[in-house]
Amino acid sequence: MPENPTSTTKSSTPRKHQTAEPQDERIDPQDVTLGTLQRQFSTIASEVGELARLVRGGAQGAVAQAVDRAGDVRHDTVDRAKELEERAAEWMKERPMEAALLSMGVGALLWSLIRRS
Repeated sequence: MPENPTSTTKSSTPRKHQTAEPQDERIDPQDVTLGTLQRQFSTIASEVGELARLVRGGAQGAVAQAVDRAGDVRHDTVDRAKELEERAAEWMKERPMEAALLSMGVGALLWSLIRRS
């Protein structure tokens, strides 16, 4: 009895979807040949190669962004340190007595810490 193509019963041959997604190609163990295995391994190898290329490209982009960001942070840190140095020098010129007392206090604190160890 011929099958009706519009019936809801399953056909004995699997239908391939017409999408761009990868197909799940199951192989009947009786139909396995060296050529079939070679084609599948070739497909897998090319897909793995493509994945490696994508990962490598993504990693290179991430490293480049990190290097750029590190350079920006370094420049910001150097600028901030120079600004703080200028402010400290200005403060010491405006308040020399306080600067001297502060340095003696810091020196005494360091001396007491070193003496205990």
